[in-house]
Amino acid sequence: MPHIVMEYSTGLQRKTAIGELLSEVHATVRNAGIFAPEAIKSRAVAFDEYVIGDNGSEGDFVHVTLAIFNGRSPEQRQNLSKAILAVLGRKLPEAASLTVEVREIEKESYAKYGGRPQEGKA
Repeated sequence: MPHIVMEYSTGLQRKTAIGELLSEVHATVRNAGIFAPEAIKSRAVAFDEYVIGDNGSEGDFVHVTLAIFNGRSPEQRQNLSKAILAVLGRKLPEAASLTVEVREIEKESYAKYGGRPQEGKA
């Protein structure tokens, strides 16, 4: 935890290096200094079908969801959101829609399997 999911329109693949954009968003979250770097996981998902307002599928979009454990302050969450949005705006100034959502996950209900159980932990 945290998980970064970057959803984007497939048209962006012709306009920008998606892997580099994802890496920059990842680095932005890492550089916030509130998460263990090895715990941050990032992935990108392309969408062929989408609608933006009355424009249908004209224009490109990126929506980043940052899922984090509960307990961060509203200011920390807002700063993360603004920092990610700044990266998107700098890299994709012509996109029709750039959005960021910081979503809290209740730590007590989160489950993870990391392969082999660690000694002393079940």
